[in-house]
Amino acid sequence: MIDCHNGWGGARPGAGNPEFKPKWRLGKTTVIRVPEAIAAEILAVARQIDEGELDKQSGCLHRQSVTQPTQPSEANLKEEIRRLQAEIDRLQSSTNLPDPVAILNQLKIERKKSKADLKDVELIIELMQAIAL
Repeated sequence: MIDCHNGWGGARPGAGNPEFKPKWRLGKTTVIRVPEAIAAEILAVARQIDEGELDKQSGCLHRQSVTQPTQPSEANLKEEIRRLQAEIDRLQSSTNLPDPVAILNQLKIERKKSKADLKDVELIIELMQAIAL
């Protein structure tokens, strides 16, 4: 009988990603066939069971997973709006940079042999704006 494998293929010691984290807590998975119309709902229920939010036998929600949504007060919302507006104003004022043409002209005055062109100056300004944000 001839050995066809010659050491190629198959499982190898040390193979695979050592940082791999399974997506499911309950262990190995399997492929199942379900109607497309309810596939998303079945997957959602399976996730809840896997995360411990639903009891596997009874299908009941665990008490700790049930939370009541809280409504922010009007004063808190107004304060958040004021804070966000101040942040927007700060960002807008910090990104007011000179016109690229003016910068290029000033550069050409200071350094007559500069090889920089308008595209270079525009890129520098874009980079400065990205850093400012």
